[in-house]
Amino acid sequence: MKKYKIYPTLSSESIEGWVWTNDTDIQSNGFISIKNPLNGRSLRTFKRTIDENFIKIYNDSKITNKIETDELKIVMNEYHRNKLDLNKSDTVDLTIVKSSWFAKYFWNSWDHPNPYVSFSNKVTLYSFLITLVSLLVTIIALVKCK
Repeated sequence: MKKYKIYPTLSSESIEGWVWTNDTDIQSNGFISIKNPLNGRSLRTFKRTIDENFIKIYNDSKITNKIETDELKIVMNEYHRNKLDLNKSDTVDLTIVKSSWFAKYFWNSWDHPNPYVSFSNKVTLYSFLITLVSLLVTIIALVKCK
């Protein structure tokens, strides 16, 4: 568990499925699980690394506060902040770990800030389940006919 300063995303990333952080203990970009130990809320998302280019673009924006360079930080959109029950400019303890393969392929897409991505993934899962039921009913019917 580490203390992170929370920053809001730029408006162009308001419904993207990732967060930005400068935490070097998370080795590379990839799917992560973030947990707020104060309330037990968690989410799975994609981690991107804050670098000098990101800081320049972020600090050049007229609507965001300037990012401090000497602190551990995480930049996340309103959707992610609401999921974790966080506010802009909070400094909070968070637990961040790499996601399991199951969470990476299933939960991240299921709980995505972009409603079109989330909806299409849910429809895909329902279609897959209906296909499995149809296949099972077909196999049972074929077995009973013999």
